[in-house]
Amino acid sequence: MMVAWWMGFPALPDAWQATLLSAAVAFAVPILLAALGECLVERAGVINIGVEGLMLAATLAAVAGSNATHSPWVGLLCGAGAAAVLGAGFGWVTLYRGADQVVAGTALNLLAVGLTGASYFSLTQALAARGLNRLEGAKLPDWRIPGLADLPLVGPLFNANVLSYLAFALIPATWFFLFRTRAGLQLRAVGEYPAAAEATGANVLLVRLVAVVTGAALAGLAGVFLSIGHVVTFAENMTAGKGFIALALVIFGRWNPWGVAGGTLVFSVAIGAATVMSTQGRGRPEEVVLLALPYIATLAALIFRPGRTTAPAALAKPYVRS
Repeated sequence: MMVAWWMGFPALPDAWQATLLSAAVAFAVPILLAALGECLVERAGVINIGVEGLMLAATLAAVAGSNATHSPWVGLLCGAGAAAVLGAGFGWVTLYRGADQVVAGTALNLLAVGLTGASYFSLTQALAARGLNRLEGAKLPDWRIPGLADLPLVGPLFNANVLSYLAFALIPATWFFLFRTRAGLQLRAVGEYPAAAEATGANVLLVRLVAVVTGAALAGLAGVFLSIGHVVTFAENMTAGKGFIALALVIFGRWNPWGVAGGTLVFSVAIGAATVMSTQGRGRPEEVVLLALPYIATLAALIFRPGRTTAPAALAKPYVRS
């Protein structure tokens, strides 16, 4: 661990390094899914700060759906579907009704907190009447890749939840879509110069709505991972700000999927290291430095702005058809 050595930490034993990798992946997957979805949304010229609310709604929907059907795949569809429906509502009020995107996103976060809290209370009351202690779902399976899963240190990467593989596969897929396909070019044009995009035949509002719903569904998958991918139950506010971290990582990554992935790696490894050290009994003050590193790096990136210096030109600007 070069970072640990440079900061004066003793080298971690191999077993601890494997634990660190597992912790980093568990932290990275939901943030990566949500951030890649928001990258698509912002490239289309819309900012949705309601990512946290979308994730939170999906966590409860996934647990409830899988609990009712005993199927994790139904739970996955319920989680992603609930987030997509909320995303469609956000898109309708902002794109077609002219609502302010930041205000609507804030309202979405508040709605999700209230809705999940009230729904969870009702569900637990119903379960208590049946003699059950808590709401539990069916866990999404882990997929083990023979041979690769037995490799030292990196083995946990190949014995992971199905959504972990999806999250990492979406990095090159999202990049390829944005920069190597006609549809991606059209989406970026809508986010930069919507009037010019419309002149070429693009339906600006429809493209933005599709991007918003797609981004919401990915945020929903992030919430699904937190509930039935990582654990099998729901807790109020269990997203713990990960949606807001995803929003910051889109800026950190300069609206590029590879940059978003790099930022996610910085966050997840640093926080995973601090988590492992604390759980393994190190309890050293230097853990605070590790926790602060990703935030310091983000602030530095925002101040010095290497590479792409501006957001999409039409970001958060309402578009009215001419």
